[in-house]
Order: sequence, then C-alpha cells, then structure tokens
Amino acid sequence: MELKLNGDPGILEFENTHLPGLVIRKVDSITGAGLAGVEFLVTALDGRKIGTYVTEEGGVIRIPAIDEASVVVRETKAIPGYEIDTAEKTVRLVPGEVAEVEFTNTPLPGLLIKKVDSVTGLGMAGVEFSVTKLSGARVGTYTTDAGG
Repeated sequence: MELKLNGDPGILEFENTHLPGLVIRKVDSITGAGLAGVEFLVTALDGRKIGTYVTEEGGVIRIPAIDEASVVVRETKAIPGYEIDTAEKTVRLVPGEVAEVEFTNTPLPGLLIKKVDSVTGLGMAGVEFSVTKLSGARVGTYTTDAGG
C-alpha cells in the first residue's frame, strides 16, 4: 500500500493500546485479611465465559489482559469456614488501565464444646455430644478429643 499526501509520500502511524487488566481481591469481612483458594468466574456481559480463576496468596487474582469493555465477576466457590459472597459485580474495563474489584467473605459461626472433670479441671476424652438446631434439626454427633 502506498500513501500519498498532495502527491508526496506520506506517513501512516498505527498506535497500539494495551488491553485492560483486572485485579480481583477477596478478603475476610472481619479482619480484612486476603483469602487464598477462593474461586471466581469471569464472563462477558453476553454470558460468554472468559475464565475461572482462583485467588492466590494474599487473596488476589491478576488477569493481565481482557479484550472486553465490561465483565461480570462472580464467586463460585468459597473456602471452608466461610460463607460464599453471592453478589455479581459488573466491572467496566478501560484500555491501558487495570480495574480492581473486591469481594468479602464472612466467617461461618462455630461452636466449641469442652468437657472437663469437675474435680481435676482436666479435659475428658471420648465424651459424645449430640448437637441440634433450635428447630430440632440434628447437626451431628461429636466426640471430645484428648483435651476434652
């Protein structure tokens, strides 16, 4: 191809712009600590799957280049001991920039049962407890360890 401007050779310049990137952060809702091992699905606005990603140490996923103007991010799997964040977040992506989105997970409540000898105060191993909800639904049967 030859480009001429008023009969003289011209210059045609092409400028490339970097694709936008995305950083997904996953943190504990109480401590703010990053949570590793949480799975996310990233899709285009029309539902096409871009990818499934898992948070690394510090609770971060870095996706360096996405060829979309906007994406939808959704948590698909929480780590044990945490409630999944069901909110979908739509993130606008700008060429040459890195967008950031943060999700939080709330720790699930727990129960600690300790059986101790009333005389010695030492933990008693091998004692079984049946745990039920207020509704009467059975949660499970648990046995104390060496510490009671």
